[in-house]
Amino acid sequence: ADRTPGRGGTRPLPEPSDLLTWYRSGGDAAARCEMEGMLHELVPGLQPLEVRSDACANCRTETGLPLVGKVRGQLYAAAGGNGLAAKSSDEIGRLAALAALGSLCCGEGGLQRWQEPDYESELLARERFAPC
Repeated sequence: ADRTPGRGGTRPLPEPSDLLTWYRSGGDAAARCEMEGMLHELVPGLQPLEVRSDACANCRTETGLPLVGKVRGQLYAAAGGNGLAAKSSDEIGRLAALAALGSLCCGEGGLQRWQEPDYESELLARERFAPC
């Protein structure tokens, strides 16, 4: 597993059954020990009654940017938090709503409109959603 700082563990799960197996595994014991060690470095003398960890998964994109937009017809999606989107989830959800609705009210009666991205651009051409 990739242990690059700020990247987290990278364990490709290409099949749905791989994801289910991972979730049922309880996670990576080595990663749990590593994180517990970091916690003890930050808070010397800490004596927790219990330490728990579990498996989690996230979507990564080639660019590290989330994807928000139309898949086809009336189907929209927001994906690709890259393990870093918990703090941004409200804004990503707002952008997904804006994409699906076309516009949102904001502030003193203002209106924000969604601008459909250029799907032919190099950035999005590599990461376009696959049709369902």
